Amino acid sequence: RYGSKLVPYYKVWLASNTTMSFIQWLDEGEGKTLDLADQGHPRQGLRTSSVKYCTKEEREDFEVEIRDGLLYWKKTGELVNADKRRCALDTRFRLLGLPCKYIYVVDLKGTLYIARKRKGFFHHSSFLGARPVRCAGGMIVRDGKLLVINSSSGHYKPTPRMLDETLKMFEDKYGLHRNSGYVKVYPSTSKICFGKIELPAVWNPICGKSNSKKN
Repeated sequence: RYGSKLVPYYKVWLASNTTMSFIQWLDEGEGKTLDLADQGHPRQGLRTSSVKYCTKEEREDFEVEIRDGLLYWKKTGELVNADKRRCALDTRFRLLGLPCKYIYVVDLKGTLYIARKRKGFFHHSSFLGARPVRCAGGMIVRDGKLLVINSSSGHYKPTPRMLDETLKMFEDKYGLHRNSGYVKVYPSTSKICFGKIELPAVWNPICGKSNSKKN
């Protein structure tokens, strides 16, 4: 179930005196009939917001191979095309952090999976059933060529080091060289003073060295 929709019910569970675990209380205990519709959190929305977890067979549809620096769908052998927006490399993406429509995870064995994100249904946790990963984020790929990669994942929250080490592994193991021209975008590290709008850290399209300044 989608995390943000569980939070209101989780708060009620915390305030209760139950000895049940949260999920057990929600599905089998007193929380089973609880409906917070009057607070803007209807039970129906909770029921219809289940995030999918892939089986091993389903996961094969999203597995990607990297050969000679290009990305191919393992199942079909076709070049990967993930988000063909022509503005992918302009300043709107680089400075404003335009989100990628396609997400990826790299498992602990170094296998890459890519799929289109479907909010409330298919998230980073969907690929491996929320199991640990080497890295996760968003990608833009055109005709097999990696154009943009970031490590933006609310579930896994990868560090810049995790992204750097994953890209080094891509280079050493698969020949996807870090000087091939793709743009690397780190997660947001600074905030503008008005409101709560977050800006991504400064990127470098080749070597990935940050030029951000601390205020």
